[in-house]
Amino acid sequence: MAAAMLALAPAPSVAAALVPVEDFARDEAISGVTLSPDGRRLAIVYSRNGINNLAVIEIATMAASVVAGFKLPSQIGWARWVSDERMVLSVNEFIEGRAFATSLVTVRHDDRRPRYLFDNRRSVIPWYVSESIVDLVRGSPDEVLLRSNLADAEFPEVHRVRLDLPSEPGPNIVTRQNIDYAATKRSVEVRAPARRCDYVTDNAGVVRTCLGTEPDGSRRLLYRAGATAEWSEIASYPLNGPYLEPVGFTPDNARIIALSNVGRDRRGLVEFDPVERRTTQLHFERPDVDLSRAIYSPTDGRLMAVTWHSERGEVWYFDGTASRVHREVARLFPDRSVTIVNHSKDRRLYLVLVSGERDPGTYYLLDLEAPSLKPLVKVAPWIDPGRMAEVRPIRFSARDGLELTGYLTLPPGRPGEKLPLILHPHGGPHGVRDYARFDPTVQFLANRGYAVLQVNFRGSGGFGLEFQKAGHREWGQKMQDDLADGVAWAVKEGIADPGRVGIYGASYGGYAAMMGLVRHPELYRVGMTFAGVSDLEGMFDETISSRGWYRRRSREELRYWEDVIGSRRDVETLRTLSPLHNVDAIRVPVFIAHGRMDFVVDYEQATRLHNALKRRGAVVEFLGVADDRHGFVREENRVELLRRMEKFLAAHMPSDDLRGAAR
Repeated sequence: MAAAMLALAPAPSVAAALVPVEDFARDEAISGVTLSPDGRRLAIVYSRNGINNLAVIEIATMAASVVAGFKLPSQIGWARWVSDERMVLSVNEFIEGRAFATSLVTVRHDDRRPRYLFDNRRSVIPWYVSESIVDLVRGSPDEVLLRSNLADAEFPEVHRVRLDLPSEPGPNIVTRQNIDYAATKRSVEVRAPARRCDYVTDNAGVVRTCLGTEPDGSRRLLYRAGATAEWSEIASYPLNGPYLEPVGFTPDNARIIALSNVGRDRRGLVEFDPVERRTTQLHFERPDVDLSRAIYSPTDGRLMAVTWHSERGEVWYFDGTASRVHREVARLFPDRSVTIVNHSKDRRLYLVLVSGERDPGTYYLLDLEAPSLKPLVKVAPWIDPGRMAEVRPIRFSARDGLELTGYLTLPPGRPGEKLPLILHPHGGPHGVRDYARFDPTVQFLANRGYAVLQVNFRGSGGFGLEFQKAGHREWGQKMQDDLADGVAWAVKEGIADPGRVGIYGASYGGYAAMMGLVRHPELYRVGMTFAGVSDLEGMFDETISSRGWYRRRSREELRYWEDVIGSRRDVETLRTLSPLHNVDAIRVPVFIAHGRMDFVVDYEQATRLHNALKRRGAVVEFLGVADDRHGFVREENRVELLRRMEKFLAAHMPSDDLRGAAR
């Protein structure tokens, strides 16, 4: 197994021009690698036969062993070292083949007996029960602080949980039939001072802030001076307005370190005085984009860096050693993105991920004392970067003069002239953006001979609050025009063949694809929607159900949709802006795909659109999947999705590569 996991050689070249569909739909071989604090071991979440498992590699010998194996419906999401010996894992599960839930599991590297930390099977609606790590407990390697809503779904507490459960013999294959919940020892560390609290600790591990969310979507920032002090509200923020998000504390624990766009358009890293209730210092900001996150050292809790997305992921380091490591590795890979995953507590070993638009990535181990950079594992060893497509950043002006950015991916080996084009709007849509990264769907389309255009239309995240707000209540209107203006730019530049332009998206992107066919029917020859919204009225349905299971939309979720889409009482406008109620305007072939277990966009949104198009006599194809959710998580369903898309395109808008390939 170790030899297979550590192989770095790319898969043998495929003789045919087209890369197999399966290569773009496969689960990544490696979904996560992390270095233990003492630098002696690597924990690797790897896929085998479509199931994620956890292995540990002893760095001195490179010997690997499986620590936690899983059987469907259980699947590892991520793994984190909480001490030199112990890890906590997140486990995603389909309960009785229906409801998707997440649990936490603990395991030692040498015990190989995973234990669940809580039982969410007893919950009527299991995805409402969740726990996440708030912080480690200082001086106690077998304890963690967890944010837990076991007692109350809307008022999560902080629990101190012991992880050193009694060791018992037994298999390390985890299923819901062979796990023991009773041994978990926990105590309440903090009662919830507000609804939907997200907690942050100070440098001593004391919970000091709570950023809560009210039913109307507004936020409240609460603070306490110490473990025994009372909570007090120090700030409040309206729905979709600027707010301050605590990420840590200054070394003296006197002031809050936060990401904030209060008093500025773009999020920067600031210091906030909780006593004076004001921002006292701006540590770092970008003039063009929002900061996306702050990175703290996993070993000593110090602030290491902040990140943002310009043309690709970028980072600024406050830590001198980490900055030097990043700079030296980036010098060796000038066309790639470099990410420091974590480091040993003595700062001798650094785990680094090197990736790019054509390459899902390779993990390396850097030894500063050697010095040496050792390749460890490839994320997807079957992907040959040399056969993948180039991704170019672009800029153009919308019809009202607003500057927009995006990405153009060109099919390998073809000049960028008169190409069939797929416009690919992102989901979200607000707070989300496209950026330069390896995207299997984009690469699949490019490999089939299509140029792919991704536009960061108004309303996208990352470009400041005003840019994001410019898309509010512009669904199907100015946001749609931005996409059409992107097509016009590609045609004017001679890149796109105006007679061969299609549009495809997922979630909101699926809505934009169908609404594009309604609002700009002259532009598109085909449209494809995956898990897409077709009826804006339906986004205000308070319950989404499937096969006896259901999810209630939260009050702030419904309030958010009203703010960004429009009033739920303005039915006429909602219908005017809904593809479902405008199928008579759709004159080109349509492909629809949706999962039956989608609890974000109801499955009926797809079936109703399909039926309405069929009644009108339109050319429409439908892929309904019974056992998957919003965005297919099952590999076989992703394979089928791409196969059906390929067949649809070959039949209705073939590229030179697909011409005659319809079957």
